[in-house]
Amino acid sequence: STLIIAGMDKWLRSAFPEGYTSGQRAGAALMLATTGLFLGMTVFLRMDMLMCMWIVLALWTFWKWDNGIGKEGSHRLLLPVYTFLALFTKGPVGILVPPVSIIVYLAASRRWKDIGKYLGVVFWGILAVLCAVWFTGVFLEGGAGYLKNLLFHQTVDRAVNSFHHKAPFWYYLGIIWAVMAPWCLATVPSLVSGLLKKSEGENPSEYERLLALTGIAGFVMLSCFSSKLAIYLAPIFPFAVYLWPAIVRRKGWNGWHSAAITVPSALAIVLGLVAALVSFICMIMPQLPDFVNFPFLKSPLILSAGTLLAYGGFKALLSRAKQ
Repeated sequence: STLIIAGMDKWLRSAFPEGYTSGQRAGAALMLATTGLFLGMTVFLRMDMLMCMWIVLALWTFWKWDNGIGKEGSHRLLLPVYTFLALFTKGPVGILVPPVSIIVYLAASRRWKDIGKYLGVVFWGILAVLCAVWFTGVFLEGGAGYLKNLLFHQTVDRAVNSFHHKAPFWYYLGIIWAVMAPWCLATVPSLVSGLLKKSEGENPSEYERLLALTGIAGFVMLSCFSSKLAIYLAPIFPFAVYLWPAIVRRKGWNGWHSAAITVPSALAIVLGLVAALVSFICMIMPQLPDFVNFPFLKSPLILSAGTLLAYGGFKALLSRAKQ
């Protein structure tokens, strides 16, 4: 997770060299670090987060290549390598998100001819060689049955008619607000707002357009798959979160931004104070949590966490008031 944040921070700095102070960049980093499921997954060894890191690196590499930053030869090599590592880490989502995002971005910019430049023979050739090495190793290790299970049962079957975690197309439309809490009022709408021009104002930057289109394309693609879990939305998190600071920079602070910070901040204060109060009561009445079968409530860590949560919400409200 720290590498994802570091990558997005460098991307933001390269897109807007003079656009953000260190404090503002730290705020963006903390928004991603404290986004519900992203924060939750930092304590689990799931491959989704590692895949997300490779996807971020792949699309950052494409952005640098497309904007003439760095050496083209390195980007031409690293883009397929990062894409393969995303595939190797988790599966087909890893190999689909970078190319689909690039194609959608270039198509939206009416740059159809550039698709072959970035996703041409070199890209698919390197991917094919790396996959061939991997699949050969799989065959030698587990035989034809294991290879077939890896290539078809765990991929095509999950996407078309999943045998596990099957959910309807609209599933992510509801769950995304929960997994991206508490900043969902800011980050989820930003995927659309990042494509909209301010009235009589500045057009969205290419940075905004790429991040917004990546998030939207990824969301639609994941919704089309039969197998669905909240954690599968992980590749969308960094793009949605780091899109918001760019939108604020372009459009300025407005009522939507205030509400997006005020609502979760107020909830944090209320929940933090309630948690701290309950923990304090349970500490002076230790038989109470044992009676309700929640012995952890008498832990001083609950009191500390509740106090810290309430303090954070209070500081966020003060910060919003200064806007």
